[in-house]
Amino acid sequence: MELDVTRQVEEIRADRVHGAGWLARRAVLVLGQAVADSPATSQAALEEDLRAVVGHLIAAKPTMAPVANLVCRLGSEILERVRAGDCLTAVRGYAIQRASELANQAEEAVRLASEHALIMISAGASILTCSYSSAVRDTLILSTRSGRHPTMLIARSWNGGTAHGEQLSNQLAASGLIAEVVPDASLDASARRTTLALIGADAILPDASVVNGYPSRALAEAAREAEIPLYCVCETLKLDARPLLGHDPAIEPGFELVPASLIVGYCTELGLLSPDEVRALVPRMVTYLWAFFGTLRS
Repeated sequence: MELDVTRQVEEIRADRVHGAGWLARRAVLVLGQAVADSPATSQAALEEDLRAVVGHLIAAKPTMAPVANLVCRLGSEILERVRAGDCLTAVRGYAIQRASELANQAEEAVRLASEHALIMISAGASILTCSYSSAVRDTLILSTRSGRHPTMLIARSWNGGTAHGEQLSNQLAASGLIAEVVPDASLDASARRTTLALIGADAILPDASVVNGYPSRALAEAAREAEIPLYCVCETLKLDARPLLGHDPAIEPGFELVPASLIVGYCTELGLLSPDEVRALVPRMVTYLWAFFGTLRS
C-alpha cells in the first residue's frame, strides 16, 4: 500500500472514539482514494491493489460489519468496471465518485433509522442506553426536538480507557440535552427507573444477535429483568453475512454479544423489524462479499 493509505488504515484501526457507521464511511472513502491514487499501470495491477486495501481495511475493524459491507460493495463495483474493460482513468474517477455516493447513502440510512426509532418513544419516556452509537444519539436528539423530552440514563461504559457513555453524554450536551451518566454496576437499578432501553450495533449476526460495545449484554439482561423493551437502532449495513460464507470474525475485546431473544425489535432505515425479519435480510448482504471471499477468510 502507499504510505498515505497505510497511515489512514492505521488511523481507522486505532480509532476508539467513532462508531462503526462513521468508520465504515471513512473506510469506503479511503478505498476510493486508494484506487484513484494507485500507481498501477494495468488492470491486473489495479485489481491487486484494490484487493490489498480491502483486506487491510476489513482487518482494521474485523468486528464492525459495516466496514466489510461498505468496502466490499465499492470494491465489487470497481471490479465490475475493471473486468468490463474500462480504462484505468475512468475506473479511478468512478472509484472517487462512487465512494462518496456510498458514504452519503450510508449516512442517510442512519438518519432514517433514527427517525423510525421515534415511534418507540412516547412523551415523557425514560430511556436507558450504553456505549456509543451515533444512531442512538441522533434518536435521543430527535426525540427531544420533537417534543417528547425523554429522561435519558446512559451507562458510563468504561472500556479500553474510555468512558464511551460520557462521550455520548457530552455530545448530547453540545446539542442542549441533559443526560444522567450512571455507573456500569448499577444497570439493574437504572433499568427499573426507565421505560425502554436502546442500543446501537457494530454487527448483527445471521441469527439476529447483536454485537455492540460494553456493557450491552448487562444492559439487555437488566432490561429483561425490569420488563422493559430493548430496541436496537441501526442501519441494515450492520447486517453481517460473513458467517454465511464460512468466516465468523472473533468478537474483539470491548464488544459483547446480545442474543436476539433479549431484543424486541430493530429500528432501521426500512422501519421497525422483528428478529425474524432481520434473519431473512442478512443473506442479501452476501452479494457484495462474494468477490472478496478470499480476502475475508485471510
